[in-house]
Amino acid sequence: MSLDWLVADMVSIRGGALGHLRYVMKDTLQLIPLYGHYFYTHGCIYVKRGNFNQDKMIRSLDYLRDPKITVSVVWYRFTEVFVYYPATPKVIEKSEKFARDNNLKVLRHHLVPKVKGTWLVAQHLHDKFDAVYDVSVFYEGCVSPDGVRGNAPQLIEFLLGKCKKVHIHIRRIPMTEIPKEEEALKVWLHDLYIEKDELAENFFTKDSEKRASVQKRLGGCVSHLSPWSTLCSFLFFSAVTVPIICTSIGRQVYLYLLIYGTLGSYGWLAIRSVC
Repeated sequence: MSLDWLVADMVSIRGGALGHLRYVMKDTLQLIPLYGHYFYTHGCIYVKRGNFNQDKMIRSLDYLRDPKITVSVVWYRFTEVFVYYPATPKVIEKSEKFARDNNLKVLRHHLVPKVKGTWLVAQHLHDKFDAVYDVSVFYEGCVSPDGVRGNAPQLIEFLLGKCKKVHIHIRRIPMTEIPKEEEALKVWLHDLYIEKDELAENFFTKDSEKRASVQKRLGGCVSHLSPWSTLCSFLFFSAVTVPIICTSIGRQVYLYLLIYGTLGSYGWLAIRSVC
């Protein structure tokens, strides 16, 4: 499991926005028992890679226009569809070929950004947001001694301490600077990724001076999270979980909920959710 959703939570909790995140997610994530249905009812949008149902996505976006719903983030890995992994050369080659065929600059550390879904979000929620936050994430330990970039750490590797530091660069882009027309947005989005690619080029190298120049250029500071920020959530979920695990009735209720709740939610999502 990748870490990008965790980074989004890291950023949002420091901005007091945890709980207001709304994700555009790949459709396979709806298969997670119970959580798949929870994400949908929370306002997240499932999409299929490649072709998707535009009308369903528009209905989901119209739901998020409700002034009673506070939305902080909607874009989530959607501009790239696939995350850039050096271990998937065929995906990278396909992206590079697409760039050459469409007279776009070939990116070295990102895939060509997809514009269709991003355009729909920008078009239907343009007046809902004040700005878009462009987030670039760099994980320590992703470059081999000979300068070859490796994959970003997965969740289990992160929890085992194999990634000692995460560098997060955030840039605020006012909505007034984001085009509403699809073709103009396509050009703007690719130019944005060219800038991100140049930043990554100086980070994913064995040259420590270049990496230091990136950190110096971005500035920033170490951000520690106080234990008090998550203590209430920890106590709440502990109080709910312990009776379920430690009592036979609790385990039985959980088992029934897991089986029948999952089957029921699958049926509902099959009708309503996937774009």
